[in-house]
Amino acid sequence: MPGNTPEGTPEATAGMQDLYFDLQAEVDMTKHIGSLDITHKLLELVHIDGPKHVLDVGCGVGRTPAYLARKYGCTVMGIDIREKMIARSRERAKRACLEGLLEFHLADAQDLPFENARFDLVMTESVMMMIPDQEQALSEFVRVLKPGGYAGLNEPSWQKEPTPDM
Repeated sequence: MPGNTPEGTPEATAGMQDLYFDLQAEVDMTKHIGSLDITHKLLELVHIDGPKHVLDVGCGVGRTPAYLARKYGCTVMGIDIREKMIARSRERAKRACLEGLLEFHLADAQDLPFENARFDLVMTESVMMMIPDQEQALSEFVRVLKPGGYAGLNEPSWQKEPTPDM
């Protein structure tokens, strides 16, 4: 890694993550455990079988939001903390003529810029493991969910194991 940041420090790790995510945005790809097969299973578990209002936290390059809009007619708000991912997501929505169903914004899962009870589904795929305050993020997910809504999380690991009261 360029610069004088010693390997193994939090700064070096953050710098490598930045490079990794910038590369993903550049080549228009993201990766999550189980790929689209697991996304299908997650959508089944949260009862997505038609148009819903969805928040995709850590939307990456916008593949899942575009899929939800095309297949189910969902309106999807995708958020990510990386500008390059948001730019790529917006390009995807435009190319697919899905701009009326998809919106993308820079936002932090720990402080969602949405009113209470807005979404039918809040979902993440391989994102929670990178959020410093997972408890706060989960609280935010619950806050923006409509009564009877679902939170669907596809996560390979957690910094801190979720508890029933989270």
